[in-house]
Amino acid sequence: MTDAAADETHVTLGRQFRTPAHPDVLAALGRALFCFLSLEETVTAILTDAGAVPLPMTRAKMAGAKETALQDLADDYRAFPKGIEIADALDAAVTAFRHARQSMRNELLHAHPFTAGTDSHGHYLPGLAYTAKDGKSWKTVSRSPEDLLDLAAAIEGALDPLNSARALVQSTPLSVP
Repeated sequence: MTDAAADETHVTLGRQFRTPAHPDVLAALGRALFCFLSLEETVTAILTDAGAVPLPMTRAKMAGAKETALQDLADDYRAFPKGIEIADALDAAVTAFRHARQSMRNELLHAHPFTAGTDSHGHYLPGLAYTAKDGKSWKTVSRSPEDLLDLAAAIEGALDPLNSARALVQSTPLSVP
């Protein structure tokens, strides 16, 4: 049995846990998740700034429903002659958000740990793998904290099209809240 008090993989911010977790993996995993939460909040801001959905209703939506609402907003803008540019920007935002949600967030949140090895101090270093719906195929999500930080940076890559779309809807809202 592992003595949790003597092993830093069982302590996070001074609190002890029975589940071992490498501190660097926890920090990188937290960064990746927080990047997605920030990205999702940008979608919330776009929908609210456009006057499409009230803030409480938008915040109550799951990520997939927010994506659908963002696509519906693009369709609403497309119905207006001066809304084509905004609709195109929203389409780009939908594509970027969908990619971050499906290819990164979903795989990260549905991943399972595996032993990737040990760090330079001999501590257990978990990797994360994602098993597909067929239950047979899988892919490695990360083998190191650096892989998770790369994932966080890739999630942040979706911010540019979302921020562009937000600036446009702020300047031309569908309705003024």
